[in-house]
Formats: sequence, C-alpha cells, structure tokens
Amino acid sequence: MRQFARIDEAQWAEQPWPHLQDWLQRWIDSALFAEIMETYPGWLPGTTGPAFSTDSVESD
Repeated sequence: MRQFARIDEAQWAEQPWPHLQDWLQRWIDSALFAEIMETYPGWLPGTTGPAFSTDSVESD
C-alpha cells in the first residue's frame, strides 16, 4: 500500500479513502516502521549502491 501511495502522492491524497490514508500514515509514523524499514539513498547512474551482507542469510 505504501508503494502504491508513493507512485503519485497527489492523486493518493485526492482519493475518497480517509480511513485507509490515516491508517497508512499512522503505520509510516510508527516506531516499529522506523525500526524495520531501513532507508537507503536513491541509486544514481555511475554509483554502485549499498552492499548488503549475506551473513544472516540461511540456506537449506
């Protein structure tokens, strides 16, 4: 839902979904969301982007 809303934030804000919009905003503003959703800078051409560790990946 968050990704859908971010595609066109102006259009999202104009929709007749106040309860859904409020729910999403409360979730985005929550401490849990801040804890689990790490933010990375946007990728730019010519850069390598973040390196993700494979230490915690489990294989079967």
